[in-house]
Parts: sequence; structure tokens; C-alpha cells
Amino acid sequence: MKKYIKKCFVILLVAIVFISILNINSFVKADYNSEMSSLLTQSDTWDDTTGATTTVNSVMSTIITVVRIVGVTAAVLMLLVLAMKYMSAAPGEKADIKKSAIVYVVGAVVLFAVTGILGIIEQVSKGIG
Repeated sequence: MKKYIKKCFVILLVAIVFISILNINSFVKADYNSEMSSLLTQSDTWDDTTGATTTVNSVMSTIITVVRIVGVTAAVLMLLVLAMKYMSAAPGEKADIKKSAIVYVVGAVVLFAVTGILGIIEQVSKGIG
């Protein structure tokens, strides 16, 4: 029975990671040739904005999104594993699991808080850019 639970857990973990990767829709496209040709043809009107700020914001937004997805996934998986351990434990072991569960729950809360703060940072950077 434990082998079956482990296999299901691994399949679930792979599926969550795969779906998380598929949900990342922000891609960076930098076109060097068009930027250089526009700069060379418009040498009379020099403009300092070459799109670098937009590109950096896009890259940082993608990185923050990936970190947020991984953080939330890790927190949820940590709580799921703890719950599975608790449900499958013998009555004598449940007391030990309850004692260590506080650390796991605090860790999950910290991960959720960090991902929330990253979301706030992402929104602020989009507002600035």
C-alpha cells in the first residue's frame, strides 16, 4: 500500500510541476536588429528609451512568477505529505507527528507569506515600469 501511495505522490508531483511550467506565459523577445535599425535611422532625434526597462521588467516578472509558483507548490506539498503521514500513522505515532507538525505549518505559512510579498513586489515594479 505504501508503494502505491508513493507512486501516486510522485505522479502528482510531476503533474503539478509540469502544469506549473506550462502556465508561465511570459516570454522575453529581444529583437536586436530592429532596435539598431531604428536607432541608426533616427540619429537626429536621440532617445534614451531603447526598451531595456521593459525587457528587464519582463524578465524579472517571469522570474518572480516562477519563484512564486515553486514556493506555493512546495508549501502545499509539504502540508499534503504531513497530512498523509498523520492519517497513515499508528495512534502512538500521531502524538509525535503533532509535535513536529507545528514546524511544518509555520514553514508553510512563511512560504505563503514570501510568495505574497513577491507578488506585491511584482505589482509595484509593473507600476513603476
